[in-house]
Amino acid sequence: MDIPRLVTRSELASWLGVSENTIYRLTQDGTLNASSEGYALKSSVQAYAKMQRTALRRSSAPKAATDAKTRLVEAQAREREIRADALAGKLVERAAVESEFATLGADYAARWGALPGRFSREAGLSADQARALAAAVHAVLSDFADARPAPLDLWSLY
Repeated sequence: MDIPRLVTRSELASWLGVSENTIYRLTQDGTLNASSEGYALKSSVQAYAKMQRTALRRSSAPKAATDAKTRLVEAQAREREIRADALAGKLVERAAVESEFATLGADYAARWGALPGRFSREAGLSADQARALAAAVHAVLSDFADARPAPLDLWSLY
């Protein structure tokens, strides 16, 4: 196969798989060099390949920066949503929730703690049986009191 040394704009466009207008534009911006006889095929293909590699490097280099910017924008959007929900009264302060749970826990502990005495009287349990029941309920309540749930990561909900 004979590869020509000089080609026309139309032939170069065909070799590179682009339009003649692209060849014209690349000639105007200095990427390709044309003489009065046409385009040197080898140097034109090399120049076009170099331009494509440079463009590829430019377009892929900022991907990490673009990804980081996307994550930042998403985090800022989540923060704005949380602030808006807080202003709208849709959120409850963590301290308020913990206080309510502590109050509920103390109330249930008191009720369960009183259960053995009431039940023992109604069921006619002996003093030893009543103490055994009270110890069992106390042990269960102690287990619950000692259990500490893992902290809730509210950010993972968004």
